[in-house]
Amino acid sequence: MLKNRKTLIFVLGLVIAVGGAFALSKTVYVSPTSARATIEEEAGPFQTPFHRLNALARAAKKDNSAASIDKLADAVITDFIPFSLPSDLNDVIRARLVRAELSYRNGGHGISETNIVRVVNDLADRFRTPDYTKTNRAQVRFLRANMIGVIPSLLGQERDSIGKGQKKTRSMNPIMSPAEAVFLTILLLDQKAMNEDFQIEPKEWRDYHNKKATELWRSNHESKGKAPKSSSMGLRLQAPNPKSEEIMRAIQQNSEMNSIELTKLLARSLDTLGIAQ
Repeated sequence: MLKNRKTLIFVLGLVIAVGGAFALSKTVYVSPTSARATIEEEAGPFQTPFHRLNALARAAKKDNSAASIDKLADAVITDFIPFSLPSDLNDVIRARLVRAELSYRNGGHGISETNIVRVVNDLADRFRTPDYTKTNRAQVRFLRANMIGVIPSLLGQERDSIGKGQKKTRSMNPIMSPAEAVFLTILLLDQKAMNEDFQIEPKEWRDYHNKKATELWRSNHESKGKAPKSSSMGLRLQAPNPKSEEIMRAIQQNSEMNSIELTKLLARSLDTLGIAQ
């Protein structure tokens, strides 16, 4: 019994390591009806993990050194994976991310939004979670666009080493840095696990999003723009909703793997994302 309990804890730990968050968690909730979130550059005595990540991303962009990129990778893994990974596994993930980020900044390949879709959907298939835990490019793009104000130094950034004859895109580039891709994968899985506004089947996402936007416009119009913005983003503690509990049950029922198999699953997810070994 104790062995099974430890196995389940380890299973949930590695599932969380690729983004899921269960029970009470430190989460930013993104609403389809809210304007882009923003953070103040001057955080005062209290700094959220988002302030820290944005500051580290800004520093890494400034000097592109291996040391600053290592700090950025460590923040993505340590601050946003809501579970303490074994130190050796943490080191492996961080080293892969640092190598991929350094390569990207020196002209190597970036990560497509489509790769995030593949990772999330592969995990949904592996753990046989409901279809509303799957995603599509529209959800990924929405999440990126709405989080730019939160972490402007990391999200939607063009690298400095653009080749000759290439122009910086005016719209959001679907190709991301490895650090942005890993962060967004974690964040999107977190939304799928905890946020009802993202627990929507991909085929229903556009209609749901348009409906919410229409409701907000109508509410603002009827109150002459004075409607309370209850759908704003922020950090808050949130208990699991019924869909979150359904996801938990599905993972519990389909997580019969030992630690080696689970580590391989995590490695495969990084492969699918495009983070080279």
